Amino acid sequence: MVCIVTACGDDDEYDKNVTNVHYVVKTSVDLQSLYTVTVSYSDLSGVEHTFQMKDMAQWEYRDKVSGDVPLSCKVVAVANELNDLDDRTYYFNYESSVHYYRQVGGAHSVDEGEKGWRVEKADMEKFISEHPTIVILDFAK
Repeated sequence: MVCIVTACGDDDEYDKNVTNVHYVVKTSVDLQSLYTVTVSYSDLSGVEHTFQMKDMAQWEYRDKVSGDVPLSCKVVAVANELNDLDDRTYYFNYESSVHYYRQVGGAHSVDEGEKGWRVEKADMEKFISEHPTIVILDFAK
């Protein structure tokens, strides 16, 4: 008698005792040039990270860990002082998404698509006064 056992994929592909997460944040060059974009998140080992998203069109974090751990990520843009501006149209665009799996509750996605504004130089002071802070992502589970 012959017995054949075949295994495919990751050993923990079907393990329900995991937490995994994938954060993605994209911002326009104009948003980064006139706002300071700060990313704050907890990695899956519980370590807090905070940094400024400079000269990065996209930031992402992906990880998986055994057990059920808290997830948190906040991305905020705070307006800088206005200096000399070019006489042109500015595009303040951003998008963010979160894909996660928790052992309790299963798989979820939070994807609001691209958001933003088109602002002419003449309207910039008014725009900045009305939008001194832009919350790009505020996620906690």
